[in-house]
Amino acid sequence: MEVGEGSAAAAPRSVAAARGYRTRRELKFKKNEEDFEEWYEDVVVKGELIEHYQVSGCYILRPWCYSIWESIKSFLDAEMRCMGVENVYFPLFVPEKLLSKKKDVEEEEGEEEAKEPRKFAAPPEDQEKVVAWVTKSGSVELDVPVAIRPSSETIMYHSFAKWIQSHRDLPLKLNQWCDVVRWESKDPTPFIRSKEFLWQEGHTAFGIKEEADAEVEKKTRESPESHSSLFLCPFSGLHSKCFLQESNDWRLKGIP
Repeated sequence: MEVGEGSAAAAPRSVAAARGYRTRRELKFKKNEEDFEEWYEDVVVKGELIEHYQVSGCYILRPWCYSIWESIKSFLDAEMRCMGVENVYFPLFVPEKLLSKKKDVEEEEGEEEAKEPRKFAAPPEDQEKVVAWVTKSGSVELDVPVAIRPSSETIMYHSFAKWIQSHRDLPLKLNQWCDVVRWESKDPTPFIRSKEFLWQEGHTAFGIKEEADAEVEKKTRESPESHSSLFLCPFSGLHSKCFLQESNDWRLKGIP
């Protein structure tokens, strides 16, 4: 039996193929060399990556965009499984007492950084400003406000302290795919500065500092190559090293 063009069997075999016309059609963007932000917004909206939402700083990820995110997750998940990393999920809400412990550690680190500054580490007061809080249930005030996850160090390391009872429980390598909320109020920009965004965070624990340092160095060497093959553009290991080293500092201090 012959299959006609209008039949279901003749339909494209993938989502990408189904939307192929979008990659072929001409999109006319505003050319404004003096206003990069306007050009950038034009590209991500007309490229059908995002749609603006009623809450400033929040964006709807359209199917074309979310499929990219799913591809990134699949690629990195496969890599992390080869490294012995397991996926977990921790709650969205963070007790105030745990968040205050993180602040105490950050203040201690701030004193150390005064002697030897570390790149990419925001001051504790800046991080505190972007935390969103739940203070009501309906019309009833909560006795204890809870924060909406700005990151997960405090709640994860609180559990680490219970899970790790001896050297037999080490190393512990966990990863979490989730969304986080940081109530940014200045210059919201899709994929760059937003109130809610998807991300991945890896947290590990080792028996001795040398093992932790070796893991950081290994990831720093491997990440640029693997990420370059994923995104098809050069990837610097500098950012990875700085962030991983920051995670290493938390890992060594611990938050019981």
